[in-house]
Order: sequence, then C-alpha cells, then structure tokens
Amino acid sequence: MKKLLFTLIIMFVSSLIKGQTISEILRTKGSDIIESKDIIVFPTHIANGEKLTVLAKGYEYFDVLIYDLHGNLIIDSKNVSTKVNLDISKFLPGMYIVKVNKDSDEFIKKIIVAK
Repeated sequence: MKKLLFTLIIMFVSSLIKGQTISEILRTKGSDIIESKDIIVFPTHIANGEKLTVLAKGYEYFDVLIYDLHGNLIIDSKNVSTKVNLDISKFLPGMYIVKVNKDSDEFIKKIIVAK
C-alpha cells in the first residue's frame, strides 16, 4: 500500500512539473515513470554537507533536474556525462524530487535532505 501511495505521489509531482492539469494527471499510467537499473541516485537521505551523486551507466549525456515539492526547479544540470556530484548544501531540510532525463527516458527518485 505504501509503495502504491508513493508511486502516485511521484506521478503527481512529476506531472505538475510537466505542467499537466489534474484531469491529465488522473489519466496518467504508471508506465510514465521509468525506473532503470542503469541510473543510480545516492544517497537518498542526505546529511548537511554531503553531495548528491547521480550515475548513469550506458548514457553518454543526460540531464539532472531537482525540484522541491512545490514544483520549483532548484537545480538544472544539463548534458552531464556518466557521473555528477551535486552540491546541495544550501538546500533547506525536506523532500526533493530528482529527475534524470535522457532523450525520451525519464527516471524519478525522491531524496530527503536533513540538517
């Protein structure tokens, strides 16, 4: 049940980021969220001072976007090659959405930033 709820929340936030209306969001299928074993985001619980690492095996270049839960774009890192370490030391504590894009593939992961 928790996994389903989490998936629905991620779909909703992702759809808001894409600018979809509520009725469009309700018609969205779970397959719109692609989870890939080739994309790794870590750590998912980040303490103050740690960096967020994104690895993308098999992708020459990709984009990393980080949103707060209000849909505000916080970081927009374009054309990253294989690995990126992102400084999130200025983030307020809370939950954020990491979105990795490569062509039409999309991977979404939540992270939690602590004090």
